[in-house]
Amino acid sequence: MSEDTLSPAPKAPEDRKFRRLRLALICSLAVNLLVIGMVSGAVINFRKSGGERVSAVDGPNPFLRAMNREDARQLRGAVNAAIGSPHARRAESRRTMQALLDELRAETFSPDGLTQAFQALNNDNSKRIVAGQQAMLDYLLSMDAEARADFATRLEEAVTRGPRNGPRGNGTDRPQQRP
Repeated sequence: MSEDTLSPAPKAPEDRKFRRLRLALICSLAVNLLVIGMVSGAVINFRKSGGERVSAVDGPNPFLRAMNREDARQLRGAVNAAIGSPHARRAESRRTMQALLDELRAETFSPDGLTQAFQALNNDNSKRIVAGQQAMLDYLLSMDAEARADFATRLEEAVTRGPRNGPRGNGTDRPQQRP
């Protein structure tokens, strides 16, 4: 054998181009997998939350975190029945906030108008609080002593732990015994 066959051949420009192309394809694959993972995670999280937007009632409320998903859904239904649909409430809140903004921007500033706008905001919030408290009270009064004690334990855990992973990573899908 000659020495020419034993020594490696010098790298051709085509080999470098192939290596760069392969590196570009690997990077492209990695980015595509990252995007697919993010989209899949969003879809799974959306499905886990029941495909609903999180309402103001559903925020980091320890009472809701202590409930199972179906009971929390029923509680939201009771609140919505008492104070109107979320869509109508949001529209009213936008009108109220716009009135407040108009008062702030008015050339002839009216302290009374600003006070009325704040009072309207306060009334909206008060209605939601009262409806939520009544729905929660009805829910708790429907339980027997054992179910209330179980709920108290879950509520204590929810208060101690605080919200995990936002409003929906909250353990509300845990099974719960109801009378």
